[in-house]
Amino acid sequence: MNNNSVNWIELLINILLASFGGVVKKLVDYEKNPRRKIGIGLYVSSAIMSLFVGIIVYFVCKNYNVPMFLTMALTAIAGFVGTPAIYMIMSLISKKLHIKENSNNDNNNGESGGGTE
Repeated sequence: MNNNSVNWIELLINILLASFGGVVKKLVDYEKNPRRKIGIGLYVSSAIMSLFVGIIVYFVCKNYNVPMFLTMALTAIAGFVGTPAIYMIMSLISKKLHIKENSNNDNNNGESGGGTE
């Protein structure tokens, strides 16, 4: 199998690990504050966001030929961390490609607009 092909079983396993990581994170949050009501929708949305992060981590790991079990661990951890993992990955890739972060082309002389991206 060449480096650019996708092993669908491996991808599915990593997606499930990432989603499970997101659900575990919500369970940990609930354990810290059991009075807080958490509906099933919050668990589902957390699993979906973690799934997205997991797919990104999986493909980054595949690109850098990270061993399968390490990829699975990183995918599960990224699922647990959630969307902040995307920002960490973006930062690492930006440094690797020598891209300035938070650059924009709207001639604001480098001043921040105060919003988040």
